[in-house]
Order: sequence, then structure tokens, then C-alpha cells
Amino acid sequence: MIRCGIGCGDLERCRRIKPDVVEFSGWAYLAPQKRPATNVILVWRDSGGDDHPFALSGIQPGRRDIASMLGKPDGFPCAFTGTARLPHSRPGRVVVSAWTVDTDERVAYTLEGKHAVRAGQPWKDTEGEAAPKKEGE
Repeated sequence: MIRCGIGCGDLERCRRIKPDVVEFSGWAYLAPQKRPATNVILVWRDSGGDDHPFALSGIQPGRRDIASMLGKPDGFPCAFTGTARLPHSRPGRVVVSAWTVDTDERVAYTLEGKHAVRAGQPWKDTEGEAAPKKEGE
């Protein structure tokens, strides 16, 4: 069984860039073990409160601000970024959050930052969502 705990990290951004695709970024660190996280799992929560994993992102260097805050060297791996398809079957808002898992200790840590994202709907001018790019842009 995997235990859950409060981790160290933040899903800082998650926004829809296509009707069923989100772009995300943030940082993660295994604070109790004082070592880098290896992966981040993105999940969406259904109306019943169950979390559904839909994306996996590796951790890489690139966040000097976070490395400095953690007292680590500039190249310390703590950043994650990527795009992923939301496999949500019905149109509507879903809440996206992120977890990191310490596979050695079998503990899942939830990161800060939850984002409401419209899934499976046509484009509208809605706050927090990227406008679709026109050809040539």
C-alpha cells in the first residue's frame, strides 16, 4: 500500500492550449528525504472526489530560484514542464493537481497548486486559457 503525505513542490501552471490538451509546469522535491523527486504525476479529480492519473513528467534542472530556496546548486533537478491530453470523457471543468512518489519509501506526496480547467469544450474567451493560435502566428 502507498501512503500519502504533504510534499514539497507546486503545480504552478496548468492551462488548456487545445480543447483536450493542457500545458503545465512547476517544481517538486522530496523534502523528507532531502533529495530530488524523479517524476510528477498529473491527475484530474472527478465529481465523486476520485483522482485519475493522466500524465507523467520527468524532473530536470532549470529552476535556479527553487534550487537556491532549497539551498542546492543551480543545476539541481527540481523542475517539470510539459503538455498532456486530458482523457476526460464529458465536457466541463475538471480540477488538475500533481503528485510525486518516493518509490523507495512507497509514499505519494501531493504538491501545492490545483487548477480548474475546461475539458472537451470549444474555445471561448475564458480567463486562464490560452487563445488558439491562428496560422502564421
